[in-house]
Amino acid sequence: MEKWEKELINKVNTAIPDLVDERINITLKQLPRKKRTPKSIYFSSIAAATIFLLFGLSYLSTPFANTMGSLPVIGSVFEMVGTIGEKKGFEQGLTTYLGEEVEIKDQYITFTESLYDGGSIHIGFIVHNHEEGKAPERFLQEIAVYINGEAPSGYGMGVDGKVLEDGTYIGTINIELDSSVPDSFMLGLGDRDSNSLYVELPVEKQGESESFLVNETKKWKDQLMLYKKVTFFPTSTEITYQTVMNEDEFQTHHMDVIVYDDQGRLLQPFSGGGSGGGPKDGKITQEFSYHFEPFDTIPKSLTIKPILSKIEDYTPDLNKKKWEGNGFTLSQGEIGSVKIINLKEESETVTLQYEVQGGHTYDQVVTVWLEDANGNYIGEQGTPLRVEGSVNQYEATFTSVDSTKDIYVVTAELQPIEFVEELEVTIDLNRSKWKE
Repeated sequence: MEKWEKELINKVNTAIPDLVDERINITLKQLPRKKRTPKSIYFSSIAAATIFLLFGLSYLSTPFANTMGSLPVIGSVFEMVGTIGEKKGFEQGLTTYLGEEVEIKDQYITFTESLYDGGSIHIGFIVHNHEEGKAPERFLQEIAVYINGEAPSGYGMGVDGKVLEDGTYIGTINIELDSSVPDSFMLGLGDRDSNSLYVELPVEKQGESESFLVNETKKWKDQLMLYKKVTFFPTSTEITYQTVMNEDEFQTHHMDVIVYDDQGRLLQPFSGGGSGGGPKDGKITQEFSYHFEPFDTIPKSLTIKPILSKIEDYTPDLNKKKWEGNGFTLSQGEIGSVKIINLKEESETVTLQYEVQGGHTYDQVVTVWLEDANGNYIGEQGTPLRVEGSVNQYEATFTSVDSTKDIYVVTAELQPIEFVEELEVTIDLNRSKWKE
């Protein structure tokens, strides 16, 4: 399976054996919150946003003050570059505005807003002095997380964002915790080596959630999957489950899951994390919590399909074709194909509409991009969004596109996957006895 996503994963759980910890990190890196081809591509849907003031510290360093004084007013980061869930959280008024300004090493940062609905913790931020060629999120590389001044037992962290026309970088941080937290707390970000705090950010739980207990076990060969619970948060759908694998298979294969709703629509994965133990008697046990796109109303059912794939790096063959006004189909290998329906150009923005056919995995959805005749990437690519009312059709938006160049649509031949039907489960959400 491909590793397109450039996630800043910072898994902290020293009690986990190295073997299990390494595999959990592989799992996290293979779960894209946003599509990224080998070149960094930033989400770029900028909409009119609610304006808010940035209130900072009573004292600012001179360069920081000069930087802040020349800034344009920026609206909600969640609305501008957030996931579907973060945008919903903003629209529903679940965010807490921060305006906390801080200097971390050589970067000037404003933490703009927080969002917590009982699932993941989300933080919006702005890097005011982003330098081209340097990772804008590098201030997080040596960051430690604290809850009310105490280090959590374990956590994972991911980051995403985009560069604005003036060079400012805006982004979101997603934090997954292994343990429960109070409904209201201070989130501390500090230096991992010295344990000193850079900033503390207020976080408050907003919104209602609904959970359904599943507790259903499936077996295939010597592998077990125990599906535990499904929780519907305002900003995500969380699925928790446990796996038990043979140590030998654990070394060579990866078990992932894809999820469909009652209409057959594939859910977009956001993030995931887990912990585990072993080997014990030749078995590896892991606990996982994965977050997918949210629902406006709870569906009648969810179907979880485990897929087994080999752990290996590979260079895929690419298939491409010039857009000349008519649709066409590109092979994605044994896994299926992508049917290009339409390509619309407006100013420097291109909207690509397409349909995935075959296995219908999220890898198929995100492995589509644009190039010029010389094989150079075209435009800054946004997260593909399902076309409303459809099952397999998606639209991806590309900005900053040079309209004078020919446009080629490109995809890759993905590795075949194995659906393990024996481990598949359909959760009937009308069964009230499952409700927690």
